[in-house]
Parts: sequence; C-alpha cells; structure tokens
Amino acid sequence: MSVQAPTQSTSTTPGLGTGWATGVVGLFGVAVALTIVRLFLPLSQNSGWADGELLVLAIVASITALAKQLPVVNVVLAAGIAAGIGGVAHAVNDVTGLPFGRVEFTTVFGPRLLGVLPFAILGLCVVETLSARGVARVALQRWRDKPNHGYHVIGLAVVLMVVFHLAFNAFGSAVKGWWSQMSLPVVNTVSWGVLSLIIQVLITPLLLDKFPGRRPPNFWPLIVWIALNIILATGLFVADRLAEALLVSTVSGIIMALALRTGNGTVTPTARIT
Repeated sequence: MSVQAPTQSTSTTPGLGTGWATGVVGLFGVAVALTIVRLFLPLSQNSGWADGELLVLAIVASITALAKQLPVVNVVLAAGIAAGIGGVAHAVNDVTGLPFGRVEFTTVFGPRLLGVLPFAILGLCVVETLSARGVARVALQRWRDKPNHGYHVIGLAVVLMVVFHLAFNAFGSAVKGWWSQMSLPVVNTVSWGVLSLIIQVLITPLLLDKFPGRRPPNFWPLIVWIALNIILATGLFVADRLAEALLVSTVSGIIMALALRTGNGTVTPTARIT
C-alpha cells in the first residue's frame, strides 16, 4: 500500500485577491509619480485637488494592501479606529492646544469637519496607522516565533508612525504650506508617539492572523509605505530640509533591508499578537 506524503496547505484567508491589490496599488503608483513631478513646480501649483486625490488613493491602497492576507472587514474597522482616535485628538488640539501644541492650518489644507477638523487629518491617520502596521509585520516576520514578537511589531509600528509624522510635519509646512507649527517639535512628537501606541494597541485584536497555513509574506504595505516616503524625501530635499529628508530616507533603507531579508519563502502564521 502506498502512502502519500502530506502536502502543505495554503491559508484561505478572506482577504482580497492579488488582482485587486495590483490594480489599486498600480493606480496609487501613478498618482505618486505625478505628485513627485509636481513637487518641482512652484508652491501655487503644488497643492489642490491632486493632493486630495492622492490621499484618497493612499487610503484605499493602505486598506487593500493590508487586506491582502487579513479579513477586509477587520482592516476597515481598524482604519475607523485610527481615524476616530486621531480625529478626536486633533479636534481637541485645535480648540485647546493640547496634546500637540498650537498648529495653525491654512485654507490650502482643505475643508474642515464642523469647521474645526480638516478632513485630510482623518485620512492621514488611517494611512500612517495601517501602512506602519503592515510594514512592521513584514519587516519582523523572520522572527515570528520569537518570544514577545507581537509587542515588537507594535513597537516598530509606533516608531515608523513617529518618523513619518516628523517628516510629514516638515513636509506639510515647508513644502506644501498646509500649516504652521507654533509649539516645540518635541511636544508634538512625544504626544504623537503616545497616541500612536494607543492606536496600535487598540487595533491589534482586529489584525491578528487567525488563519493557519503557509503563504508568502505580504509585501504590499511596504510598497505603499516606501512610495509615500519617497514623496516626503523628495519634497524635503527640494525644500532644503535635509535633516528630515535624510531621516526618512535612512529609516526607509533600514526597513527595506529588514523586509527583503524575509525573502520569498513561506511562514506559518499563528493567532498571536502580530
């Protein structure tokens, strides 16, 4: 009697197919390329509807990229939590100056919700949160079986959100003219770090990988995140904000190296905090 060797099963998560991810990220890539070209134009020609279009595509791409291997509903709920917490914090800050310090938004940054909170802030919170989470997952996937791996993912995601926030603050003020920062940068940075930690902890239960099986690592969030950081680095270099440009470029290089070390092999996910 012959015995058939067991075969490795492939996870059947209710995530989006590769076709969806390719199409959405492809459109996002076109928008990113156009945005980079526009960064070399005068400021008066460097803002407007195209920035809003890029933000919408970035939101959709961030959700789609993470939903490649996670349930779509869970990713959308996580996006809602990020937008809700980030939006409330920024609305309170606009009225009281806490926790980020006084930030004066210009009319270039777009319309405001109830005359207080710029709509763009909600989208930015979603993009930062989901992209950082997805990148942290793939960058640390080689060490998935190590103790406390899930907490390391949360920690790295928070670091990525803080670095992105630092660069984006400079980008928004020096490159786009979206706001003026009136408080000490350290106050803004520390407050955003604490808020990022709260958001990442709260969305973790929704983003647990509960579907055992073997599959390749998900590099789609890394593609979205790197594209966004290329925009930031390019704009900051053009505006002679070299410190912030070098920071975001260096961190991007380190993360890419970590993620690429994951390789194209398969891993066995477990339902732990990742």
